[in-house]
Amino acid sequence: MAVRPINAIRFEEILEQWKKDCLEDNDIQGAEIISDVILQLDDMPTLTPPNEPLTFEERREPDTTEKCTACNGTGRRTPDGH
Repeated sequence: MAVRPINAIRFEEILEQWKKDCLEDNDIQGAEIISDVILQLDDMPTLTPPNEPLTFEERREPDTTEKCTACNGTGRRTPDGH
């Protein structure tokens, strides 16, 4: 099954309307169940969108991170293995 992102805010609005409908019909148990679902929805992690690809110019920017001291800035390990 493919994963499809949902708009949780819109889904919560729908659930709130269903809860209101349940309360208008005196369906207390239904309203409580929907309240529990809303709480679970609030605790769901948010999936982050994929990273945007870098442009050629962004890839060409100089690396400002510190060089590895174990490899003396060469990218290779020193003979002693560190």
